[in-house]
Amino acid sequence: MERIADAVARKTGSDRSSLTATINRAAGKFRCDLKMHHKVLYAFAVFLGLVLVWYGMWGVVTLIPFLKKPLVALVAGTVLLFLTGAFFRELE
Repeated sequence: MERIADAVARKTGSDRSSLTATINRAAGKFRCDLKMHHKVLYAFAVFLGLVLVWYGMWGVVTLIPFLKKPLVALVAGTVLLFLTGAFFRELE
C-alpha cells in the first residue's frame, strides 16, 4: 500500500502526506454521505463486516488445538471476559 501511495505521489508531483490527507478526506466524505443518505446500505455494510470478522475468527480459533473442545473454549472465553472487565460491564 505504501509503495502505491509513493508511486502515485511521484506521478502527480505531490508529496505523500498531502496525497494521504486527500484520500482520507475523500474516504471520510464518502463514508459520511453513505451513512446519511443510504442508511440501509450503510447498516448492511457494517453488518457484513461484522459477520466476516466473526467468520474469520471462527476459522482461526479452530486452528488452535486446545480450543477445539467446546468446554475449554467456554472456560477460556469466560476467563478472558472476566480479565478484561467486559463481562461485568455488559451486566450493568
